[in-house]
Amino acid sequence: MRANKLNLCQPKKKRQALGLAKQLERNGRLPPGLEKRDLPNDLERMLPARSDEYKRVVIDSDVLLIEEATGLILDILKDVL
Repeated sequence: MRANKLNLCQPKKKRQALGLAKQLERNGRLPPGLEKRDLPNDLERMLPARSDEYKRVVIDSDVLLIEEATGLILDILKDVL
């Protein structure tokens, strides 16, 4: 069985995560229009202070640190939420 057929056997969320991982690996950015949520305030307060040029967002169960001007992902905290 070819590798791309294996991906079709996986749950949709897992396939989507694999696609995002590939895009991040290629260009360090997420696709435009991907649903991002603000980090809850109580969780934001638990983390170190950050410069205004960066933003923390939630995608699925991960927290990402993004440079707002470029959309470049600087750090990922996996399976936080």
